[in-house]
Amino acid sequence: MTSTYTFKMGMFLDECGLPLDQAAELAQELGASYAEFFVSNDELTEQYAARCRRSLDAAGLQVHACGASPNPLKLIHLDEIALSDIPTHPEFAHDMDLLRRSIPFAKTVGSPHVLVQGFAWPGEYRNGARISPTWRQRYATGGGEIAATTLDKLAKAFGLVADLAEREDINIAIGMMPWNYTNTSRNFQRIMERVGSPRLRCKWGPADNYNAGEHDTITTGYRNLKPYLTSLHLKDVHVVDGPGLEFEYRPIGTGDPDYAALFRTFAQDHTDIVIAVATHYIPTNGTRADAMRTNYANTQRLAHQALAI
Repeated sequence: MTSTYTFKMGMFLDECGLPLDQAAELAQELGASYAEFFVSNDELTEQYAARCRRSLDAAGLQVHACGASPNPLKLIHLDEIALSDIPTHPEFAHDMDLLRRSIPFAKTVGSPHVLVQGFAWPGEYRNGARISPTWRQRYATGGGEIAATTLDKLAKAFGLVADLAEREDINIAIGMMPWNYTNTSRNFQRIMERVGSPRLRCKWGPADNYNAGEHDTITTGYRNLKPYLTSLHLKDVHVVDGPGLEFEYRPIGTGDPDYAALFRTFAQDHTDIVIAVATHYIPTNGTRADAMRTNYANTQRLAHQALAI
């Protein structure tokens, strides 16, 4: 029996490897209804936001989430900042200013969410490179254990973000990366329970959770994150050597996470989240736009199969 329910299909425009106008046209060609994207720091202007809005409207796209690049709160090492110093620390103050500037941009393009990330694990980034010195321990524990003192700092920092979101009447979509504290459903849930703000939402990356060592992300991970979910950052991964941090991105449906089972769960739950298709891989003799076409087609196949049951 075929359900009348349909998925909210979207695209993460940056991963097409095309200018925004052309990426929007590709999204329209593939049948997407929603868009998510980043813009550079110097593009956070009213003029550029208006231009983006015209292009996206012309392509029939509703913006679901957008933000600045580099994304705020991604590279900050909270373990190196005293709890009392967080509000005035130069790196945090810089990223909060970037977040403030992103909010009027988001409102102009019609986005209900602004994108941020979840702070770096200790020593994760040095001199512009990611070195992941605590990776083996984190992977062995299914994503890493957040120290109580660090959890206090995360709660304070995200509390300040939530206060800003409340004042500005907008939601914050927090990304999930293996390199940040929001790397797994369990860590995300633990942080959000401490903050307790409905303004903080989850941009879920099951492949990132799996890559970080949370191998039950499709089942338990989904249940943990369900109260916070706003969109799915959909890419696929095959872990070659988990403790050794060796992995490869693949076309959706050919990696390790059981996306067929996830889409069946989504269909049963009539999920309201946006499926934002991403890429992260480049096909042999192809382009990132080719990868997006493949991933979008594979995602539609997963959706159709889930709805046909």
